Amino acid sequence: SFSEPLVQVGTLATVFGYMVALEPGIALLSIALFSVQALFIPRLQRMINRRAAERIAVMRDMGGAMIQDLGPGPTPDARRSLFHARADRVFALNMQVHRRKFLMNFLMNLMHHLGVATALGVGGWLAVQGRLEVGTVVAFVSGLAKVNDPWGDIVNWFREMTVVGMRYRMVADAERWLSRRGEGVA
Repeated sequence: SFSEPLVQVGTLATVFGYMVALEPGIALLSIALFSVQALFIPRLQRMINRRAAERIAVMRDMGGAMIQDLGPGPTPDARRSLFHARADRVFALNMQVHRRKFLMNFLMNLMHHLGVATALGVGGWLAVQGRLEVGTVVAFVSGLAKVNDPWGDIVNWFREMTVVGMRYRMVADAERWLSRRGEGVA
């Protein structure tokens, strides 16, 4: 749980350090573009986690309703209608989760490619003016390519950590609820 982000952050720091040593101005622009991701990734992940938690709650309700359906209660048509409404809600929540995951990936890719375009644009302009060598621009573009994989790994680690934390809290809440009712897990 600690080694993966530590290695990836170390890789990022090394690559960005190299870029700062080459040309601080372009490196700061590139770092700024990557930093923007720190604003939208946690927010999108919280939105994903809320929908995943809601999906789990709806699925628990569906399971509980199936058990209750064994006894007397609403008509079979009413039960079927309620089941279909819950199944439709689960499907809608799944689609919302996937849309937000794809949006997050799209924005990450966009920011990466904006960083490459910035390095090429600003670096090319400086190279034309004779203030920077073309090899430095090539090194920047290569460095940005090396940053994308560790950054993606860190984001995936963060995503998995928050989802596991959300699931743990839900299980702990259910266990506390069962303990209060005297039905604790043995």
